[in-house]
Amino acid sequence: MNDFIDDIRAQVRSHGVFLIHVHEDEEGPGWTYTVGLHELGHPEIVLFGPDQESAKFMLNDLAFRVVDGVERFDEPVVVEGFFGGPYEVALVPFPADRVDDDLGMAVGVAGGDVAAVQLVVTGRDHRWPWEYETFGDQGSSAVVAGPVPDVGALPRRPWVEHVHEVLPGVAYGTKAYLCRRVQTGEAPVLDVVHDHDGSWQLLCGGLHAGEAAGDDGIALGFLGRMAEHDPALLEVLDLPAGVEAFRAEEGGVWTRAEMPRPGLWRRLRERFGRR
Repeated sequence: MNDFIDDIRAQVRSHGVFLIHVHEDEEGPGWTYTVGLHELGHPEIVLFGPDQESAKFMLNDLAFRVVDGVERFDEPVVVEGFFGGPYEVALVPFPADRVDDDLGMAVGVAGGDVAAVQLVVTGRDHRWPWEYETFGDQGSSAVVAGPVPDVGALPRRPWVEHVHEVLPGVAYGTKAYLCRRVQTGEAPVLDVVHDHDGSWQLLCGGLHAGEAAGDDGIALGFLGRMAEHDPALLEVLDLPAGVEAFRAEEGGVWTRAEMPRPGLWRRLRERFGRR
């Protein structure tokens, strides 16, 4: 369990937030919740009912607004026109006495008490979950962990599309391949690669003991999140495709160089020893 929690902490470090999904069973719907917003002084967000992909889509949108510092959801609110559509969502308090059971991984990662809010979504006919007779129709009051909210009395604000760029043309959420030691913070980024195919790699400058062949040596993260940990990366995130930048040590001067044209996976095999 400790290894799993450490892995989640590494994911939070490289992405800003991590999602946990609990599958539905005969006792009720599944749910998905964030891990990592607690570190930002914000409640975690939990969503009951929708399928895993839909939940991921909705929670990531809200969570990265929090990560980027542009919006908060710690007070009850209705958001209108979610994702530019006709749907409304509400964020309401989540009972403190259910956090340990329903958001256990968030509590484990935080190492203490965690607050949470629940995301509630209207159905295709614009009714709230508690307005349906049975869960099979769309939802019921059972998928609202606390008291059924008076949504008519809640403040409202519109959903506005948000794309955070760390540099012009480079989105915060641009994915990058990382050395595992870069992901965990054990090693600095010494080599930034913007490959010919448009992919990014943030590497620690060579193999380290224990980084064996295979996926165990490779992780994923967001460019914007990694630049928060090391602002010097902003100096080289304007690299055009086919160029890399490297330095001898953390805080050192970057040197840029054009790259040969091997594909991403060939470069990963070369760097991580995969056969």
